[in-house]
Amino acid sequence: MNGFNRPVVHVSGGVLGHGGIETMLRYNREQGPGQFFVSLFDRNQGEREDYRPLDITWRTPLWEMRRRFREALAPHQGKVVLYHNGWGLPLFHDLDGAERRVAVLHADPAFHRPDLPGYEGLIDAAIGCCPGFEEEWPELLPWLGPERRFMYRIPIERQPSTGEASRRAGRPLVLGYAGRIERGQKCLHLVPNLWRDLTARGIDFRFEFVGDGSLLPWLRQRADQRVHFHGWLPSRERYDQILQGWDAGVYFSDHEGGPIALLECMAAGAVPFYPRRRGSWADHYVPQIDRLCHYPPEDTGALANAIGAIFNRPVETVEALRARGRQLVSGHDHGQYQEISRQVVDWISTQPRVSEVRSRPARFLDQLPLGFATRFARDALRRS
Repeated sequence: MNGFNRPVVHVSGGVLGHGGIETMLRYNREQGPGQFFVSLFDRNQGEREDYRPLDITWRTPLWEMRRRFREALAPHQGKVVLYHNGWGLPLFHDLDGAERRVAVLHADPAFHRPDLPGYEGLIDAAIGCCPGFEEEWPELLPWLGPERRFMYRIPIERQPSTGEASRRAGRPLVLGYAGRIERGQKCLHLVPNLWRDLTARGIDFRFEFVGDGSLLPWLRQRADQRVHFHGWLPSRERYDQILQGWDAGVYFSDHEGGPIALLECMAAGAVPFYPRRRGSWADHYVPQIDRLCHYPPEDTGALANAIGAIFNRPVETVEALRARGRQLVSGHDHGQYQEISRQVVDWISTQPRVSEVRSRPARFLDQLPLGFATRFARDALRRS
């Protein structure tokens, strides 16, 4: 894989975790040397030459966040800085010493919409991850020329799927969720409601989780013998094996760019179920498999009805849905994401700079801890 031709700094909320952005950063890291990764919220896990965790918590005051960021970026002046999901851009832009700045938007347009006005004058290009951006770029970033707005397909790693038509014979439906087990964004507090609604409809099921997160203890307390928690899996092979045993991948998120794990479920042959949002790859693909799979948000009763209706169909009909899902995600290759990242960095380095180099005055807000500022002064944080 050809690496970046220009030195690059990646700024992100996390680098070493298991989330979608961390997966994208891993693909970036595979492109070789000349890159530096700054994580705002990873805990300090020892020094690495290409990585600096800032160990920020909700208690950290903004002035201290800025101090840590300035110290981390001091040896990396004059580089192209990629702000993943725009994390910290209005707060840190005057400290990065960037030659060019790029906002990489990994969620859907609705999620990013409140933040984008604050990026005006601060970025030279933007990269969006999902189909909704193609339609909404002119409204979202009217001050950034169309030649500076780019798109990539969220990549997945695919293994051959067995796709066995007989795998449902003599056993419950196997429903699964892979990813972070959280209330925020993932909305997994709704899962017990789904268990209840499936039971009320007489649907025999087993539910499996792959992943970990803060909501896991709460879910364990509400689970019965039909629920199994795999945790984070030690190997890619085991992950693919489990997904290929699922009849359906079930998601509840209030915003996503992919989600990656749902696309991987589709590649493994599971029928996807996703709430009706707007702009993500799931919103683009799931209705193409069956409109019942694109259920009303937070309506676990409708979701249970859809699951029952889909899997009451003849086996051959369900297998056609699986095949359709595998075909839809066949173009999501991680090499394409790496190539887009490299091309954007190389191209923007040769273009006139449109981002500003401007100072950011100290404010009273900077004395506040991050948790207080994000809860009570979020709009102020969005301004540079």
